[in-house]
Amino acid sequence: IINNAIKFTFTGQVTFDVSMIDKKIRFCVQDTGIGIPKNKLDKIFKAFHQLEDQSRQTEGTGLGLAISKRIVKMMGGDICVESEEGKGSKFWFEISLPEVFKKKKNENSHKWRNVKGDGLRVLIVDDNLLNRKFFMQMLKMNNFEIYEAENGFQAVEQTELIRPHLILMDVMMPVMNGIEAMSEIRKNPANKDIVIFAISANTNMENECQEKPGTCNEFFRKPIDMDYFYRKEK
Repeated sequence: IINNAIKFTFTGQVTFDVSMIDKKIRFCVQDTGIGIPKNKLDKIFKAFHQLEDQSRQTEGTGLGLAISKRIVKMMGGDICVESEEGKGSKFWFEISLPEVFKKKKNENSHKWRNVKGDGLRVLIVDDNLLNRKFFMQMLKMNNFEIYEAENGFQAVEQTELIRPHLILMDVMMPVMNGIEAMSEIRKNPANKDIVIFAISANTNMENECQEKPGTCNEFFRKPIDMDYFYRKEK
């Protein structure tokens, strides 16, 4: 429905609104597009139906609204429409959804929040910015000094500059991967006491780390078990 609204609106706007109506959730899409003739409103939900004027302007199979209506009916609702040719259209439907209750947190969950950094330096190495931000947010609140690098080469350089206490090292990275970076870091005797956690979604990388003893202190598979990470970090 949103896709159609955008497709057939050349000036003005498309709005999407979600609200509660009599304990039901209403989803509403309204646009200022080309609109639909009143004598065509009863046909738009039929499979393979396209309005003649619309089919000349855009491509499509004519199945979108038919499928949408069927899905909404399966959820116990129905799609309604109001439209005026040349002024726009409004589609909405209401459905009842079960209430979602928050799960009780495990008493050990997120205990890492209680870990005190006390100014300890942590180097986060990952080519994915979102992954780096995840660890940065997790550790900053605990008074760690956070540094970051986006590949293994930068990690080696940063290590020599700041001498971190802990390195969180992604394994699969461009320029220089995590295993190569850890090997380079360990070549310097001054880095022997740095704790390095290797991280990867690729379980084969764990075997490679094990084949090079001394490179990392621990290997974590993505997605990370935060309780286990907390225990190791502590």
